[in-house]
Amino acid sequence: DMGGQIDAVVDGGKCSIGVESTVVSFLGETAILLRPGGVSAEEIRETIGDLEIDKAVFSSLDKESKPSSPGMKYKHYSPKAELILIKSKQEKYISFVNSQKGDRIYSLCFDEDIELIKKNAFSYGKTSDSREQARNLFECLRKLDDLNAKTIYARVPEQNGVGLAVYNRLIRAAGFKIIDLDQ
Repeated sequence: DMGGQIDAVVDGGKCSIGVESTVVSFLGETAILLRPGGVSAEEIRETIGDLEIDKAVFSSLDKESKPSSPGMKYKHYSPKAELILIKSKQEKYISFVNSQKGDRIYSLCFDEDIELIKKNAFSYGKTSDSREQARNLFECLRKLDDLNAKTIYARVPEQNGVGLAVYNRLIRAAGFKIIDLDQ
């Protein structure tokens, strides 16, 4: 990722979680989750009780807002291709991606989708396993960069547990571009 921008990199191997950094602010009366990560909101609540989730976890901040934590305001962790999130049930997602025409169009989906997608599909884990999705997400995005993908349609994960962190990284990588097929 550093592409010659630094002198050296120490390779510690594959990350055990994939979305390690959880950031929580304790500056007010109620703790606020600023960036979800490997420690889920549910786990934090079990330990401290009340926890709010900052609106920037789900949407972009306006230009005047000052981010409370790095990575909250801008497009982040993104592949070279245009990444678009698709919010839908499996059947609508499959139909949508199979109807897309053109070169270098890829699907970033779940294991259960792979056999139903006609071409260029990469799974980042099982639908029900957000920890697996977290471990595989960035590796899949890098593989899609290596394939010179032009457009990637990613199926939105569940937003509970570590899935909230996966969703947060995807929405930032997509520059907040979402197509909701369930509306």
